[in-house]
Amino acid sequence: MRNDHHLTSEQLLADLQSPDETIRAKAIHAACPCEAGMELFEKHIDLLAGMKKDPSPLVRTVALHVFQDAFEGICDSFPTSRAETTNEILRTRRQSRFKREEVETTENKPLLENKRRVRRLRNQR
Repeated sequence: MRNDHHLTSEQLLADLQSPDETIRAKAIHAACPCEAGMELFEKHIDLLAGMKKDPSPLVRTVALHVFQDAFEGICDSFPTSRAETTNEILRTRRQSRFKREEVETTENKPLLENKRRVRRLRNQR
């Protein structure tokens, strides 16, 4: 593995075939979209996907990180985990609930007052 983070395709291919797991892990990380941009990642996506099944736990972990970063780069506005999805749903529900209460108390205030007057009048009879 070379010291620079900017690998050429040939360097990446050579390092991914290294028997040393540290060199393979560094090569995968160098192909990460957060390091090298999407171009190198997309060019070797099939090879990098295969690294998720490497015998080395270190290599598999780095490969999964690379794909997670790529997914987050493509889908920045979308939640990427179950917890984030749940939080987004709850945030939306809370916002819509509070907006509904604001609408009832501000826009319909005269209407609500009229309904209360009508009830009072009915109760007085």
